[in-house]
Amino acid sequence: MLSWFGLGGSSYDSREVKPTPDQQQLIKIAQNVILECHPEQLIVDGKYLTSSALTELVNAIVQASSAIVSQSEGMAPSQQTKKLNEQDEDALVLYLELMVSITLENKDRLSQIWPSVQHHLQWIMSTFGRNPVLVERAVVGLLRLANRNLFRLKDDIAEEILHSLAMLLKLRPPAMFMFSRQIAFGLHELLRANAANVHRKEHWAVLFALLEAAGAGAYADDIQQQQRETVGSYFRFKEIG
Repeated sequence: MLSWFGLGGSSYDSREVKPTPDQQQLIKIAQNVILECHPEQLIVDGKYLTSSALTELVNAIVQASSAIVSQSEGMAPSQQTKKLNEQDEDALVLYLELMVSITLENKDRLSQIWPSVQHHLQWIMSTFGRNPVLVERAVVGLLRLANRNLFRLKDDIAEEILHSLAMLLKLRPPAMFMFSRQIAFGLHELLRANAANVHRKEHWAVLFALLEAAGAGAYADDIQQQQRETVGSYFRFKEIG
């Protein structure tokens, strides 16, 4: 949040010049302002919001995130993979963490906000490959949501969230490699606590595919290509024979 004030607080601060005494004083003032605003109440009190207010809060986070991207300097609309500057990336990370925390606090009403949350996570993972910190937080956020909601056997939303883990398989191989530790740890926790709650064959297929990709570097596209080549070689051999 400090990065919004132009006073540091960025995830890239280790590369920045040490602030001057005047800047350090301004940083302290900004920190006090933030503390007095109690932004954590957005999360803690989120469970007391009415259903319509909760939906509006999530939609406001989505719209604010989109506004940052549309106003970002040098952002060409035709770019499939976008590169945000450090301050804009920090702002999107803040909004994302707010959304995930609010969602975790409202697990009993998850079905009403999940479509927006899922779409937002997918948007981040597919659009901002050149901002690894942002994508990492989206990956971890999705795994946290899955771990917290799979025990809800009577709720169809648990199956939807588990099925949505398939979006991790759409990460580019460099991103999958970069976040393999986080994915492997998230899957370990998920299976350790919730394996008994995974019943459908297609969900197990997603989990095993993620384990192969994160643990052995066996990416879905590579496996499919190898299978096509193997089948093609088999039929060519049959024709020759």
